[in-house]
Amino acid sequence: MRKPNTKISVEALKSSGESAWVVDVAIIHSAGQPWHCALVQDLKTQRVLGWATARDADPTLVTRAVERACTRSVRT
Repeated sequence: MRKPNTKISVEALKSSGESAWVVDVAIIHSAGQPWHCALVQDLKTQRVLGWATARDADPTLVTRAVERACTRSVRT
């Protein structure tokens, strides 16, 4: 995969009227059981807007996290 050349500075993002979201997926081991977790974060406000968890690798995990973020999101 090719790395994008565009970078967003924190100062430019904070002064902008727009926001940027990132999605992170992690596997967390708890009590010997792996949990898959997807988080959606607004880079401008540093808030977690949506999340989803599953015990197994779920192909809809990220979609569910983004859908939750869209329903909870308040325009910044």
